[in-house]
Amino acid sequence: NQLQSLLNLVCSTAQPTNVTLRDSCITCFSRVTAMPEGPQELNALSTCAIQYFTNTSYSTCATALVALSTSALNVQPSGCYMGYCDFVRCLRRVNSVNLVNNVRFFTNITSCVLAKTRCGPFNPITGEPQNPGYTSTSNRVSNALQFSETGELRILAFPASTPVSSSFCSTLSNLTQTSWLSNVC
Repeated sequence: NQLQSLLNLVCSTAQPTNVTLRDSCITCFSRVTAMPEGPQELNALSTCAIQYFTNTSYSTCATALVALSTSALNVQPSGCYMGYCDFVRCLRRVNSVNLVNNVRFFTNITSCVLAKTRCGPFNPITGEPQNPGYTSTSNRVSNALQFSETGELRILAFPASTPVSSSFCSTLSNLTQTSWLSNVC
């Protein structure tokens, strides 16, 4: 069930630190999505949404669903009860906003790891001394993070002049190393 999968994700996002609330949220919505589609399902959805999404980034979706579920306009246009699809669209919109808001956080973390690796006097993987930012042959290097299939973090070094494989409409023809705060070496 697509709705249940979306709601599982939303419950996990809305209650990231409280496992009991997250599991209760998932259980509440599981019972609701097993109901036949219609006004009763919308009312039950709104009850779960208010209970678990209040004071989270999804609170506007819960509030809007309550208003739509109690509205006299609650009819079924084109196979989708009014409110049901609006609720799904709202959840997706909030998920999109959350992803966009997290981009800077993830970029900063990745940049920090790479800068500390590049600028450190020792290679963090091998423990060997290194000339920060350069290979043993004095070539400037850039780094990239890679996760293996087993979840092992790898830090790859490559020449700073490595070209972008497809530079279609690219502003830079070479891969470049990002910096983090003042970690530029």
